[in-house]
Amino acid sequence: MERFFFSIVRWLMFTLAMMTFLAVVGGGIYAIKLYLESQDTTVQEVRYEQQMPKVDFSTIQKDLESGALQKKQEEEKIKSYVLDVIKNGSSDHGYPMGNMPPQMARGENAVAIAGYVSRGLASAQPAAFGVCIACHGSDGRGDPGMAPSLIDLPIYHHQREKVSNAVLSPKEETVISAITKQEKSGFEKTIDTIVANINIYASTVGQDGVSKEALEDFVIGEISSYTQEQRSSCLSQLITITKSLVDYGKSYEDAKKSSKKPEIEVIDWISVIKYFTVQFHQTIDKENQKAEEARDSYNQQLSAKQSKATEAQLELIVTLQEIGAALLAFILLTMMLVLIKIEKNTRNCGGNKENEEN
Repeated sequence: MERFFFSIVRWLMFTLAMMTFLAVVGGGIYAIKLYLESQDTTVQEVRYEQQMPKVDFSTIQKDLESGALQKKQEEEKIKSYVLDVIKNGSSDHGYPMGNMPPQMARGENAVAIAGYVSRGLASAQPAAFGVCIACHGSDGRGDPGMAPSLIDLPIYHHQREKVSNAVLSPKEETVISAITKQEKSGFEKTIDTIVANINIYASTVGQDGVSKEALEDFVIGEISSYTQEQRSSCLSQLITITKSLVDYGKSYEDAKKSSKKPEIEVIDWISVIKYFTVQFHQTIDKENQKAEEARDSYNQQLSAKQSKATEAQLELIVTLQEIGAALLAFILLTMMLVLIKIEKNTRNCGGNKENEEN
């Protein structure tokens, strides 16, 4: 019975020893995995390569011509309305000065007045407009509260503003020092070229030109926040755009001389410059946003990797403690098995001696 009991105990302890040994081996493998994870904090950074904005003159031309055609159609509606009022008088608009009587102007004078009003009083004032001054004033804005404004007509509620081609408003954040000394010489030549192109176009189509100082202030204000590469691209494209503008002006004038009357009014050069700078700046903003999103994505991945590595380090410490406990248990169980084995051998030796003595 005692032998059977010792056999059971020895078998159980052997089983436990093997289990603790396997736990130590498995824990060791898992610890190695955790260690590798705790050291892995690298993230492949895919940098977003920002593209330089490219603004095509044909796109500018198409959009501005579309706007000019719409403007011309609108002017025709206003002109037709004004001619009708001049011919038939105005309806009751409730102004103290009363309704406008019919036939205040006739023939070419009526047409001249209607055209002047339809253009928002932005062109040369015709002599015939003198009959309108008494009620509407020399600026066409009307006697406040007494007579209506010709700039804001009741039928269209159309507010027109005069636009001067001679002045470009620089941004408030203009930073002259944005142009480096190395760039200064090339920048001056570029501005000279752009000014020359604009003034050639303006002279061709009968618009006001621009001074170098006004354009230089405007351009510096636009490019002050750009990188050197972006500034170079912007100025280079401005030269290309204004050269295309010169070609456009020549083709427009050729069409007029050959009796092929253009369907729309010639586009305004200041609108071209502003359209270009807005499109260029918007594209840069989009590119900057994409680059920032790429950086954010990298930082998020890096943060996630670092967090995972920290968790692996903490888990590694716990695992090593568990391995240590299992290893200690394995050593104790092994020692106990050895002691049991020694005791068994001792008993067997004692029993054999007794048998020999008997």
